[in-house]
Amino acid sequence: MYASVAKDSYRFIHNSRGIDMFDAYNGFFGGIGTICNKIKIVSLRKFLIHFQMENQSNSKVDCGCSDGCCTPQNKNNYLIYIINEIKLALKNSNMLQKIKQILLLLLFSSTTFCFAQQCSIDTSHAGAILPITFIDIAGPRPVIEYFVNNKKATSMIHSNANLYIRFNYENSQYFGIENLVEVREFGISEPGKTNKSYTARINEIKMGNLTLNDKEVSIFETYPPDEEGFGMLGRNWIRENNIIIDFYNNMVAIQPNKFQQDSITEQLLKDNYVVVPMELDETDNSYYADIVINNQRTKFLISTVSQLIIDSVYAKTANIETGEIQGSFAGPSGKTGNVYFSKETFVIKIGEFETSTQGVVYNEYKYSNKQRPDDTAKQIGGTLGAAFFIEQKAVIDFGNLKLYLKHDK
Repeated sequence: MYASVAKDSYRFIHNSRGIDMFDAYNGFFGGIGTICNKIKIVSLRKFLIHFQMENQSNSKVDCGCSDGCCTPQNKNNYLIYIINEIKLALKNSNMLQKIKQILLLLLFSSTTFCFAQQCSIDTSHAGAILPITFIDIAGPRPVIEYFVNNKKATSMIHSNANLYIRFNYENSQYFGIENLVEVREFGISEPGKTNKSYTARINEIKMGNLTLNDKEVSIFETYPPDEEGFGMLGRNWIRENNIIIDFYNNMVAIQPNKFQQDSITEQLLKDNYVVVPMELDETDNSYYADIVINNQRTKFLISTVSQLIIDSVYAKTANIETGEIQGSFAGPSGKTGNVYFSKETFVIKIGEFETSTQGVVYNEYKYSNKQRPDDTAKQIGGTLGAAFFIEQKAVIDFGNLKLYLKHDK
């Protein structure tokens, strides 16, 4: 029963943009219909009461959870937490967003998944799901809120950054991070000017219902300067926690279990998404996908930030003309250079997916201060960034190395 709820819930979440309130209510109650098939639900209040009464049983559920996740005590405590979170969602959001948040809480409730499969698969741990917002720094960048050493933190999810978590020096002091060890010159306080960087350990990071302990933190400056409590979550964090980012519904899943992953995958395929395999390069800990532009095949970096970027050398190979200078870049190692915009649209093919688009053009190797390989076959042709993923309603499953792109044909 609960397995059906999870799948129906995600189906409604993923298709509920642009609908009116009547459809929203219908979709919501359709998603929870398998719970409520014996009673007529007429309000959110009655649903919550019924959900609480149905599940706060005093009898132990024999689901085989080794850590006792289904004991009455843990079961009731978690349900109380869910109810409180739902009340908060109802108080602080517009109605459609309220409904989505409620369904997401159900979808990622460890209790729900424990009941869902009677623990025939590993459902004793369910991942956290957090909403993402976007800031604009040379293109959109997804941001989440969480806690570091019991203080509120806000960070962009940056898959280009070869680190776990990063703050500037001032914010490292704000979070009470101690015993900094100097590493090298890295990071910029202004374009072209590098500063010292450090490393240290963070005692505790809380993200939704998850707690991460004793994690390495990188400390260096960026430009423009960070606001209080702002930082960066890099690809080591992404890799360790098998992150899923949904650029259409603006949410991120952290440590999703197999059932959660399978539920999302099943619905995306039903929604006419194309699955593109990604590659994890162990040498630089980065994610890539094969693309073709004007019959020229290459690899593009998968990035959660910025926009569609064409490396200047590959642009010439693929006959992508550039227009006038649009601005300049300032790399983290102090390198600077000009940024151009493609003069015309071009067709980009990514597996079975293709679309017509435009992008910015600059020297990516200079930006990152890396040596360009002499063998052109080993060179990276560009970057698929956040602006492109938002436009294509993309979902990135880093844990399973899959990129989902919406096929509108």
